[in-house]
Amino acid sequence: MHDALKDLDALMIKAREMVRLANELNERLTASSSTTANPYSSPSASASSSFSSAPALVPSTEPEEATFIRSSLAQLGLQMENTPVTLDMIRDEKRWHEELARELAGVLQGTVAGRARGGILGARGIVALDEVWGGWNRARGVALITPEQFLQVLPHLPAHTEPPLLTRAFARTGLRVLHTPAYTPAAFAARLHGLLLAAGPRTALEVAWDEDVPVGLVTEMVGEAEAQGTVVRDVAGSEVRWWTDVFTGYVWDGQE
Repeated sequence: MHDALKDLDALMIKAREMVRLANELNERLTASSSTTANPYSSPSASASSSFSSAPALVPSTEPEEATFIRSSLAQLGLQMENTPVTLDMIRDEKRWHEELARELAGVLQGTVAGRARGGILGARGIVALDEVWGGWNRARGVALITPEQFLQVLPHLPAHTEPPLLTRAFARTGLRVLHTPAYTPAAFAARLHGLLLAAGPRTALEVAWDEDVPVGLVTEMVGEAEAQGTVVRDVAGSEVRWWTDVFTGYVWDGQE
């Protein structure tokens, strides 16, 4: 993976040039649009408009070429109303990470540019880091973030999210995720224990339905709960069901 991403830095150098050019194009188009006179208006028409209750229909004066350029910028992910944060804008690495964390919080929780939108996290409480990284880069267009930079931003994320989004890694596979406080190991284990007490033994798929979380993530979390002694597995053929550990606290013969 490290070798596969070597070209990303070179691409980002070009991306910064594209962002700069997009800014310049947008400024020129805005200036041009604001200074272009409406060919259908006149001073006398403006003076008489105050005596008319009918709304004036003002045709668009933006040239077709300008509309095409704006459309192209949007398709490249370079809508200048929400320009991605780049280091050359700030010149301070620590502040850059803070600004990136604020931007990522908006992408995750759907509060981009002060407006509520569907974020990557949505109604979920836990999501894998690879999904977050890919979704964030798609939202940024060509101003890409490397995996190393992404990991440097994560410690700053809880300060900009509500509820705070935390990072955890599963010991068995090393899979790393972002999650709300409801998916800390202790919180999930307590919830799983309550579910098994109330409903009896459950498979990982049934727990995934109850939690509304992918089976792969549930398998990782249940595995950690098993390691903590919260649950035990019951293997019947090819099916694995999970029970509460009723033997907690017992001392077996031969144990000290």
